[in-house]
Amino acid sequence: MTEYNNFEPFKDHFLYKILNPKSLAIFGANNNLLTTMGSMQLRNIIAGGGFDGNIYPVHPRLDEVQGFKAYKSVKDLPVVPDLAFLILPTRVVP
Repeated sequence: MTEYNNFEPFKDHFLYKILNPKSLAIFGANNNLLTTMGSMQLRNIIAGGGFDGNIYPVHPRLDEVQGFKAYKSVKDLPVVPDLAFLILPTRVVP
């Protein structure tokens, strides 16, 4: 039975990284925990303890978001994240 514990037959499927991300970019989080949905979502990811990958907050004005180094733009990220949360007002998404 233990031989199947590490068996992941769908690892090459195009949805695998989205459903099993190792890195997240989060747009819309700041340091005011109760003011934006992005901040609350980031806090839930941190507090939930179920995600052990890299977290990359993206914020145009802050250098740090909730203890994580923040990046000014998606172009500044050190890696291409597996998944991105865009929790922003629709007027700023483009």
